[in-house]
Amino acid sequence: GGLSIEAAFQEGLPITVVIDNNGGLTTISQQQERLFETPRHVATDFRDIPFHKMFEGLGGYGERVERAEDIAPAVKRALASGKTACVDVRTRGVISPIVAAVTSKRDKASIE
Repeated sequence: GGLSIEAAFQEGLPITVVIDNNGGLTTISQQQERLFETPRHVATDFRDIPFHKMFEGLGGYGERVERAEDIAPAVKRALASGKTACVDVRTRGVISPIVAAVTSKRDKASIE
């Protein structure tokens, strides 16, 4: 969680975090949609959070990536920085295989 990142900055640890930034808790949104059969999401959609800027603001290295082919070079730059670093990868939500498997069994289970 967030406190682990704070500890890395406090201790000057040169770790690199790669964030799958899909703008929310997409897996939970998908569960809500499929289980409750509604497009309504509760507390799972976020605004555009610039995680890379947060790391820069704390004195670390941050970089946003929007294309798959840019991930590996960005991770190399983050590791080379020698700082607590973040590669903020913008992704789009796709149906999680776990959500699909679990929710397709809903009708067969007596969970209600």
